[in-house]
Amino acid sequence: MRLQSPNILAIISGAESAGVWMKAHLALLACIALCASVPLWLLERDARLRRDFELQQLRQQTAAQIADLRARAEAALHDAAGSARRIQDLEARRQRLEREEADLRSEVSNLKGKERAQLEAVATLPLPTIIAGLRERLGENAFVPRASVVEDPGLTLTDDGLRQIETAFIGLDACREQSHAQDGLLANCRGQAAAGRAVIEEMNRSLAGLKEALRLKDEIQARTEAVHRAELKAARGGRLKRFGRALEYVGAGVVIGVVVAQ
Repeated sequence: MRLQSPNILAIISGAESAGVWMKAHLALLACIALCASVPLWLLERDARLRRDFELQQLRQQTAAQIADLRARAEAALHDAAGSARRIQDLEARRQRLEREEADLRSEVSNLKGKERAQLEAVATLPLPTIIAGLRERLGENAFVPRASVVEDPGLTLTDDGLRQIETAFIGLDACREQSHAQDGLLANCRGQAAAGRAVIEEMNRSLAGLKEALRLKDEIQARTEAVHRAELKAARGGRLKRFGRALEYVGAGVVIGVVVAQ
């Protein structure tokens, strides 16, 4: 025990010297850390002011861009709504043309039935009735009784000839009437085709407007999220700010350690 006492005393003395040395150096380290944090704080302050300025510019630019995008999206939706209204009008027109087509086809069918009835009646009509009808068409002196035609027998017509003439006139009248109805059908068909093409064009225009509105909405969302990310990044600060905080924590820890050790 007596031999070990000087060694223990030497160890204790060395420990005390090391403690004094550590206290001095820890205090110096704390001062260095605290002093180094000052210029870092200044640099971080300048960086923060620059980030705030850039963030403010980004907010203003994004706000103007979003306002423009919203206006364009509203215009696209307005055009799509206008196309939808025009589609309704075109559909109403097409349905009206379909009803008119049915009426025109019925008229053509009735005219053909009328022509058949008139042609069938020619075979049974009395000859005076046929002659009276032809005189109404061609004039009072167009036909004379057969007995009065003596000087020029070539002008005499047989009963079958008169009926054939009446049949030809009936066909001519029916052709004119049916041609008018057929022209109406043709115009109706063209109108329906034009309405159908217009409906397709308006549907494509409406679909394009809706797609454009959705694209603009996504772009608005993307720009808003970009501003939010920039705000979060500004709130967290840069590397200098984090390094300065680390030095502050180190210096504060060293000071607390020195105080506790004393």
